[in-house]
Amino acid sequence: PKEKFGRNLMIHLTKRMAEDAKTDADRNEIVQRLDEEFKKNLNTYFRRSSELLRHFYGLRKLEAEGGGKNEKKLSRIVKGLEAVYREMEAVRKALPQSEDGEIMRKMCLPIMDQLDWAFKLQRDTADGGGGG
Repeated sequence: PKEKFGRNLMIHLTKRMAEDAKTDADRNEIVQRLDEEFKKNLNTYFRRSSELLRHFYGLRKLEAEGGGKNEKKLSRIVKGLEAVYREMEAVRKALPQSEDGEIMRKMCLPIMDQLDWAFKLQRDTADGGGGG
């Protein structure tokens, strides 16, 4: 590229990198000030839900291929997913009404959204919709 364009591009990229670094530093600062018990619980919810979802989708695939043999296991997995969801909802409701509390509530949402998708899929299948 022409020298002026190249220089402007480098200036823009340097500014962008500095902004990204600031954002990471800000995010780290926020995470560091959050309640340690909450962070520990969130990590546990993430691991529990990931494991249950892995089994959920695996059993759904087996059910679609062979039908009926894993229905009880799938039901137990769904109950486990529901338990995680209820626990997380209770934690979210108990969080303080503050900026940090709102941040912690938002941190729970990605996990809960994944659980919601599994519940929707299960409902659609139970209603005869099939679902993947």
